[in-house]
Amino acid sequence: MPERQVRDSENLIIRKRTFATIAAIAAMLIAFACVVAGRQHLRAWWWARALATATEPGAMARYAGRLAAEGDAAMGAIGGLLDHSRQDVRMFAVLCAANIGSPAAIDALVRAMGDADAEVRLTAGTQIGIRFGSPARERLQRLAAARPRDRAMAAVVALERSTDPAATADLCAIAGAATIDTTVRAQAADSLGRRGDAVAVPALTALLGVRDPISPPLLNAIRDEIATRRIAAIQGAGGPTGRRDDSIATLADAAAGALRQITGRDCGYHARLSDAQLAEVTECFRAGAATKASDDAR
Repeated sequence: MPERQVRDSENLIIRKRTFATIAAIAAMLIAFACVVAGRQHLRAWWWARALATATEPGAMARYAGRLAAEGDAAMGAIGGLLDHSRQDVRMFAVLCAANIGSPAAIDALVRAMGDADAEVRLTAGTQIGIRFGSPARERLQRLAAARPRDRAMAAVVALERSTDPAATADLCAIAGAATIDTTVRAQAADSLGRRGDAVAVPALTALLGVRDPISPPLLNAIRDEIATRRIAAIQGAGGPTGRRDDSIATLADAAAGALRQITGRDCGYHARLSDAQLAEVTECFRAGAATKASDDAR
């Protein structure tokens, strides 16, 4: 056989052996990755089971931390915990998802915003707002305008807690939209008050004459009640009672409460204002907003 043919044949054999070696190494790496991923999923399910069977808060917190450390591999197990019968387990599942922070985790938090328990919904909405307010903003707008009401209200809370300045305009739009559930609009008005941005005053004063009834409580009222109950538990019998404020009965009431928070003025609002009195109250709140804006600019 000519020498050139011999060399070509040897080179072909070498190339085939090299390819076979690379393929074998790639197969080993893929198999190793599958083993690692499988171990992560197994660990996640183990920690989830430990969390679901624990009852002591400290132990539950430790297991939740271990579960969240598994990252996206834990999302299947966390999804199972969101269906658990115990409210405290579902609460920890929400916190785990928030700490992971992936797109799958956001999906889990959106799901939790429809939970049967108000505190779970509130926590899920708060976590989305604080951690993912900007990237989730358009999705939250859609959820706030849709049914069911409970998830819509949690979406409003998420926008309230967002650090994105544009969320204020979103809340103004929700509060002013006649096609949206009145209680959700009231939640948006209340959330505007808690954000404290004077730019919301025109949208809120436009609602002072809208006496459509709502179905309280608002989620923020529940949040306040939970906070005062916890303080009462720490302080003992002498602490606050955690009694809920039921003074907000209409959309106008919610708007007036928000305006008080933003401007620091009461302006004499009450539920039975005449048209002339309403005009005076509106002007009072607008003047208060102008004063606040001037003070803030200094």
